[in-house]
Amino acid sequence: MSRSDPSSAGDTSKQADISAQEMVTQAHRANAVQDRDAERESIARELHDRFGQYLTVMELELSAAGRIGNPPPEFRERLERMRTLTAEAQKDMADMAWQMRPASLHGQDLETACTQLVDEWGSRSALVFDLHLSLSTRLPALVEITLYRVLQEAVTNVVKHANASRIGVILRVVSHEVLLIVEDDGCGFVWDDTPGRDGPARSLGLLGIRERLNLVAGELEIESSANRGTTLIARVPL
Repeated sequence: MSRSDPSSAGDTSKQADISAQEMVTQAHRANAVQDRDAERESIARELHDRFGQYLTVMELELSAAGRIGNPPPEFRERLERMRTLTAEAQKDMADMAWQMRPASLHGQDLETACTQLVDEWGSRSALVFDLHLSLSTRLPALVEITLYRVLQEAVTNVVKHANASRIGVILRVVSHEVLLIVEDDGCGFVWDDTPGRDGPARSLGLLGIRERLNLVAGELEIESSANRGTTLIARVPL
């Protein structure tokens, strides 16, 4: 009669425990992403609906005030400046709400969703995009939504801070990891990744990208220098 190897049974039990822990961790990560997206959706809706309505009413009232009676030219000029500023604030707030909207692939594959995102940014800015997307298969859902959000926040950072004219995007699977590279020709910055030191590493956009990638055990590398553009490299293991 053969005897079972106790060490083999122990190894199997350990592997099962590790698999169970990984499943729990994955579920926690997915819940964290869902909670964060729900919060962003709520804020974006408040910005668009409530404050957008206030600004619309202000713009209409300012326009109407300029037509009452026969105000002096200086008064009309000030009213027009206020109306113009209100209209600009309304546009900026609408853009902010659009940028904050939760990432959603709507059943699309990651390549199609990224192409659509870039097309939307192209219509809202003067940026020229150079895309090289080469995924041969679908990725895990959490990885896809994470990389989509990373691209979304990376492009938003470029629009807000880089004063760039072109953005290159590379998305591909290399060995056992997926690689997303976002490169711009903007002003760049002096990169300092010293832990605990204030600077670009602590900016809201880059922190958001790092936090996203941490949820899928990913990493972020940044290459930048003044007046030489910036390259963001996101790596996610598969």
